Amino acid sequence: MSIVKLNGGLGNQLFQFCFGTALQKEIGQKTYFDVSQIRKSARRLEVRRLLEEGDSLLRRNFLTLKKSPNDDIFEGDLIFNQKIVIKKDATYSGNFISPQYWKKYYFESIQMVEKFLTLNPERKSNSEIALHVRRGDYFYSEKTRKIHGYCTDAYFINALTLAKGINHSLTKVTIFTDSPELVAKLLKEIQERGFRASISSENDPINALAELVQFRNFIGSNSTLSWWAAALFGPKLAIFPKDWFLINDIGFDIEEQLTFNAHILENALTDSSVLL
Repeated sequence: MSIVKLNGGLGNQLFQFCFGTALQKEIGQKTYFDVSQIRKSARRLEVRRLLEEGDSLLRRNFLTLKKSPNDDIFEGDLIFNQKIVIKKDATYSGNFISPQYWKKYYFESIQMVEKFLTLNPERKSNSEIALHVRRGDYFYSEKTRKIHGYCTDAYFINALTLAKGINHSLTKVTIFTDSPELVAKLLKEIQERGFRASISSENDPINALAELVQFRNFIGSNSTLSWWAAALFGPKLAIFPKDWFLINDIGFDIEEQLTFNAHILENALTDSSVLL
């Protein structure tokens, strides 16, 4: 059997899940998802929760392994590894946060994830825009902050200004965040610019994603959950930061990540311990 190890939050897990389902189709062998890393961390098995109302066969593909029964294949860096070996009876470890891994099955993978999300019957008005402000450990953990950085308030204001210039009808802003206590200043500044702005009370990542995908206008962070919010149920006006990491030698290229049209803004990240 083939195995893909799951890790990270909902956004990362969805990338790994799509990689695993594409792997199963490519090699003609059932793929299982090892959740042992999730169990050891403070994370939840989000993709399993997402499948609760979905495909019962896929729900059976999760297991907890103490030891891999296969040859281990490691992804390596945090970028798409085009040299990774695809074969039967292998255990894949890594983040796999690139749609390039399942490019051949892109549309059916996107449709699969869309099927699992429970949505309200109507999409948001074109006068509304969502901001996904990912902070949490990006701000509070010094180690994570030095690697990822976080998007500054100035980035979101610049992105909102750009969006307003493209779509003059924008009047309402909803902020989705994992850290409401870190966006009070941003909220005030948006309101001072004449927008009706509020912070969403939704803190469950699955429910938040189900709401985010209904917006026709979206400003994302350096976050895989932001990627999914823009990629699902498109097209839409989307704006993203150019850099997703502060470490220059990672070689991350946002253009390789985007499978949809988006406006890219530079100089969005900081590692400041004082909120900017």
